[in-house]
Amino acid sequence: MSVPRLQLRPDLIMRRISLRDRCVWVLKDPLSRRLHFFEEAEFAILRRLRSSVAFANLAAYYRDRLPPAVLAQFLSSATRAGILVTTDGVAASPAWRPAPPPTRTAWWKNPLVIRLPGITPDRHALFQLSAGLFTPSGRPRRGRPAQLHRATRGSDAATARLAPEPQQIDDLRSVAAVPDTLRTERGTTVAIMTVVAAIIFLAALSIMLRQQDFIDDLANAGSHLAAPLAKSTSPWATGPLASTLLVFASAIAVTKIFHELAHAWVCHRLGGRCREIGVLLLFGIPCLYCDVSDAWLMPRRRDRILVSAAGVIAEWMVAAVAALVWAATRPGLLHDVSTLIVVVASVNTFLINANPLLRYDGYYILSDATGVPNLADEANLAIRRTWSNWCGTRSESPASASPQKWLVAYGIASNAYRLFVLGVIGWAVFSFLKVSIGYGAALPIVLVLGFTVLRQRWANLVMSGPRAHQSHDARWGGGILSVAILLGILVLTLVPLPHSVRVGSLIRPLGERPIYLSTAGILLPQETETQVRLDDWRLRIKELASRGRIAELESELAASRVDRIDHPSLSLIQPILADQIASEQENHRTLVNRLDQLSISIAPQEKLFAPPLRHVSRQEQIAGRWGWTGTPLQPANVGATLGEGTLLGRVGSPDRRVASLYVPEHTIDEVRIGQSVIFGYGGLPRGSIRGRVASISADPVDSAPEEVLAAGWLGSDPIDRDSTMVGTVHYEVIVALESVSSKTTLPARLVTPARIRFPASSLWSRWRRWFQQ
Repeated sequence: MSVPRLQLRPDLIMRRISLRDRCVWVLKDPLSRRLHFFEEAEFAILRRLRSSVAFANLAAYYRDRLPPAVLAQFLSSATRAGILVTTDGVAASPAWRPAPPPTRTAWWKNPLVIRLPGITPDRHALFQLSAGLFTPSGRPRRGRPAQLHRATRGSDAATARLAPEPQQIDDLRSVAAVPDTLRTERGTTVAIMTVVAAIIFLAALSIMLRQQDFIDDLANAGSHLAAPLAKSTSPWATGPLASTLLVFASAIAVTKIFHELAHAWVCHRLGGRCREIGVLLLFGIPCLYCDVSDAWLMPRRRDRILVSAAGVIAEWMVAAVAALVWAATRPGLLHDVSTLIVVVASVNTFLINANPLLRYDGYYILSDATGVPNLADEANLAIRRTWSNWCGTRSESPASASPQKWLVAYGIASNAYRLFVLGVIGWAVFSFLKVSIGYGAALPIVLVLGFTVLRQRWANLVMSGPRAHQSHDARWGGGILSVAILLGILVLTLVPLPHSVRVGSLIRPLGERPIYLSTAGILLPQETETQVRLDDWRLRIKELASRGRIAELESELAASRVDRIDHPSLSLIQPILADQIASEQENHRTLVNRLDQLSISIAPQEKLFAPPLRHVSRQEQIAGRWGWTGTPLQPANVGATLGEGTLLGRVGSPDRRVASLYVPEHTIDEVRIGQSVIFGYGGLPRGSIRGRVASISADPVDSAPEEVLAAGWLGSDPIDRDSTMVGTVHYEVIVALESVSSKTTLPARLVTPARIRFPASSLWSRWRRWFQQ
């Protein structure tokens, strides 16, 4: 094997940084945007290559401390990484071939995360105006954006036997010296952190003192903000809907912008440089990103941890301000938005950004805290070594064959959690596509995406390592990996899996029937709960006039019968008077029936349930005239006139309930009588309310209850704002509820989610059934 003369690239940026229990050297490649980490002993070898050196001379120098084979492996890895270059014309073997120039990964290879081109903050006019805040005076600007890569190193065990050479690295200590300007800013940083901690403490204290109020407001905030959206009939947001969505979306956007700008600001204040700020599409959602990879060039570990934690601290600061706004405001739009911002910017940030199992801020904090710069790669390497030890295929040196147990545990937990997150995201995408484009097209799309993502994830875990560059092994390993993933997906599509569908349901009293007012009347005070009393003085006057008219006609008829002896001609009008009396009596009976209808009696074993609330329309407000509001029979409406056809309420069983489910057309074929249904209701454990499908409507519903339409379960707005007609096809399914606790009675006309459980079936059988239909 021909070995050329090697030389360390002179344009590399070198920094000596401190980790938890040692110091390492960071070499930044300004061309490939990569960072490489080396131990003191490894950097001592590279330092000897600052001028062109032949391998034979270097091997002779380290003959007593390092085997030539291990040295050759280390130097070949550094050459492939682009750290070392050849300075002569000797033909290099494949093992010494330099790495190809870096190329940007195509967006279609990772469609879940698409990074759009950003801007360089220092070159932007807006940041030039704030240069005093973002760029400390006298601070050098370094390099181009860098990306974190695993340290390029040979055998860890062999190089560990090399003791650092103090005389060789003392002349480079100045590179890692801390600028004096950093020390002068320590007081400012401490003051800022003190103020932030004080605000967060006050916010936490305000929530703790009113914990139950905050929980209640949080439960109501979502429904308050979603109400305008559910009632909107226009594809464009207007009125209350526009203001609601604009305020909430703006608050979330400002929170995330503060998060990224906090990284940039802290990085600049501590001597680094924000290389790029832009937008990336994370699962299709626009997000701001900030490249502060220069933080790895900071010598002090606490500075790097502070840069990583700046975004989380900024979001907690936003959450603290929102908590103070919540405590100082009354119920309303600002109050509800502040409540949701507290949760989004605190709990959500803690579970995602501060989670070390994902490659977000928490990951880099843990990486610096444990002193492992490439935590994910080292954890994957530890898993591979452990697996090799168990399988008896140990290829590493004995000293490196026993990885740290905590790295193995972290690697397993991290990969399992990421696969779980990807599975949840994949299922959400599948559910969305299933409704949008159909089951037949959604399943292949999700399977292809799943294959791409799984292959990339497992390739990072299995195919990375010291021998990943060998084309033969990589080609065979990649092929075996692809076949294994395809077989796994095939097995997954053939295994029967439980599935269900989530639909909207309306809880109704057993034997429910509506009570409409057939005659207009004035509401009277209700003396009992079993009788509704109304009055109509016009109708009573008509009834009295009708009775008087009947009496008058009867008197005329009697007089004609007496006078017919003297006036025989009066006998001719008697039939006419008799017909008029009969007609007026019929009219009187009609008036009496209408008066009787003003008094509605309810059976003792039944209960009257109030209808949906009625609000004053905008036209009525402009005219200044309206009859009644709320529910018709509430005390505030006593004396109001209720028009003909007014829904007074619904009568049904006071304690027994049934449920009406509204199932979309593409799912109704899977519903069968007797299938189990689970209902969700706040305050009760999942599965506490169950039922069985009792009947399935043969025809689609023409009109839907107002409550279901307002909740948005039918997937589209009503055709007419004042109508209950819907534009989508749904079928009504009646479910008989099983007996619940005697102390639990579900409210009537309650809209709640329901889940119909179907028999277990494979994805393949569902896909085939979809095509058959």
